[in-house]
Amino acid sequence: MAKLFKYLIVLIVVLFVAVIVVWGFLPTIISSELTKRAGVPVNIASLQIYPSQISIDHFSIGSPPKSILPESLNIQETDIDAPLTRYFSDDIVIDEITMDSIYLGIEIEKKGSSKSNWSYIMANLNKGKKEAEGKKATKVLIKRVLLTNLNVELAYKDQNGRIQKLQPIKRLELKNISSEGGIPSAQITHIILKEALRNIFSLEGLQNLVEDVINPSSDGFLQPFKGIFGETEEAKLNEKK
Repeated sequence: MAKLFKYLIVLIVVLFVAVIVVWGFLPTIISSELTKRAGVPVNIASLQIYPSQISIDHFSIGSPPKSILPESLNIQETDIDAPLTRYFSDDIVIDEITMDSIYLGIEIEKKGSSKSNWSYIMANLNKGKKEAEGKKATKVLIKRVLLTNLNVELAYKDQNGRIQKLQPIKRLELKNISSEGGIPSAQITHIILKEALRNIFSLEGLQNLVEDVINPSSDGFLQPFKGIFGETEEAKLNEKK
């Protein structure tokens, strides 16, 4: 009996150490998966998991090769509010995601073109989503997304690397956005980016970029970027300047 008890203690210690090791590598594991799907470097500096919340510090998305802007996105603080038990369901419901201190870089080939860093990134994310079709689908519904303190930079590759700082956005709110298919971390990233970019482009006077992506030109040049934004999910825009 004493021997069995000793084995149980050793097993518990081993499991405890294994959990700590996996926990420590979790940001790296998620970053690696998102990097593979987005086609650009994705990094999560740290991640804390609580019974009803996940907190992420310094989430960043890099830019495609030969870009002027070193980063496409950097979010200092992210809180995801949902009981952990929901992530084991095929229908994941997230009550709220809040993001603060956000940098967004938009790099376009030239004026009037919809070919950009975000065309490249979103096309890659869409590709991963299509590859998941036919497999057991996980649905994700996010009831509310709140983004605050957004700083936006715009660059055109044909303007000798000149970078413009656009009007900061204090607050952007999205409601009831959903997705189906793919791993949850990729789904959450994809649907938030899709709706946030749509609204930010409109706020910053880049409606032509959104329109070009939704309705590509007939010459086929923009076909690889068709459907980047998909069908419009219900989104609420609340801007305070």
